[in-house]
Amino acid sequence: MTQVPSRWKGKCESGTQFNSSLCNKKLIGARFYNKGFIAENPDLEILMNSARDTNGHGTHTSSTAAGNFVKGASYFGYATGTATGTAPRARVAMYKVGWYGQAYASDVVAAVDQAIQDGVDILSLSLGYSLDDTFLDHDIIAIVTFAAMKKGIFVAASAGNDGPNYSTLINGAPWATIVGAGTVDRKLGGILTLGNGMKITFTSLYPGNFSRNTQMPLVFNNGCQSLKELKKLKSKIVVCKGDSSIDVQLENAKSAKVSAAVFITNTTSSDYYTRSLFPAAVIGDQDGKMILNYIKQSSNPKAILEFRKTVIGTRQHQSDGSNSDAKVVQEFKDTDKCGRETVKLQCESYSHGRFEIEVEPQRLVFKRKYEKLSYKLTLEGPKLLKEDVVHGSLSWVNDGGKYVVRSPIVATNIVLDSLLGA
Repeated sequence: MTQVPSRWKGKCESGTQFNSSLCNKKLIGARFYNKGFIAENPDLEILMNSARDTNGHGTHTSSTAAGNFVKGASYFGYATGTATGTAPRARVAMYKVGWYGQAYASDVVAAVDQAIQDGVDILSLSLGYSLDDTFLDHDIIAIVTFAAMKKGIFVAASAGNDGPNYSTLINGAPWATIVGAGTVDRKLGGILTLGNGMKITFTSLYPGNFSRNTQMPLVFNNGCQSLKELKKLKSKIVVCKGDSSIDVQLENAKSAKVSAAVFITNTTSSDYYTRSLFPAAVIGDQDGKMILNYIKQSSNPKAILEFRKTVIGTRQHQSDGSNSDAKVVQEFKDTDKCGRETVKLQCESYSHGRFEIEVEPQRLVFKRKYEKLSYKLTLEGPKLLKEDVVHGSLSWVNDGGKYVVRSPIVATNIVLDSLLGA
């Protein structure tokens, strides 16, 4: 990489198991903040009192944001290729505020203030606070990101890890770009090939060397609850389908040391296929029926179980929907002025293709400080949507573009009571 820009004012701070000499043209800053944490936990010793990562969170989030090109990367043989972050040529300055799973507001504020002074161009916040109804003026992430935005810094923040259910957003400040996990263009897993040639794909990240090209006996063992019975099937692929949890069935199969297992369930938990050190395939009921029918109809059922398969070009399928009569929503809103000079604001709106936004009046003229003016917003669109949520925005902009007041608009066909669990 090229030399670090002269405008950069940051630095690398030495600490426990981290020397400032570890920084380079890629990692150009490393600071840590824990005065707030120490004040609240005076008796708790900080074993890694430095910017050094202790649990991998900072490492993987910074790699996602700015990881350089790495050829021949893979996860134990899955997705082999060149790995890269969003901005591989960007430099990284780390500001550590998390300690033992906690990040105190005072430490976050201190870190962001310093990042602004250091001269960062982009601020990526991979943290958030618990779900609640905190308004933006009391939301610490919203406050610090607003300060960064005022300095011309692009802010990206995590949506949180509580999805995919609705109303689980952790960060939502409109001046920050909120980023959530999405779909990928590939599927990682394996293939179960039955003796009759039928192939069934499944999702898995099993890291072992199980994959074989020879057929093995395939046996159905109901719920896989009896260790005594399972121990008789060590050299076989055991198919499990029962009322007990997958955790119990998986542990029983591991303890009995069977060669491999296929679990039939409709569970959506990723833990079963991302963290198993046992050669296991988790398969849905529909594919499970085909497996069970094959076992019943065959006098000598066999199968080949393969892992470390990567399928490129998979897509997420959207659910179908239909439209009916239009839905009209009207709301009266206020906006006010804080400056001294006369300000004229013109309405500009953006909406999803199947929604129309009408605003009356189209122009607001503020003549005195703290003056408040009202406008009527009308949102019209179909009652039923193919998408669960659509979005748009409404902006009030003055002639010179000096002032912009932007409000996001979100429409959903989900009943509010269902979101609140009523």
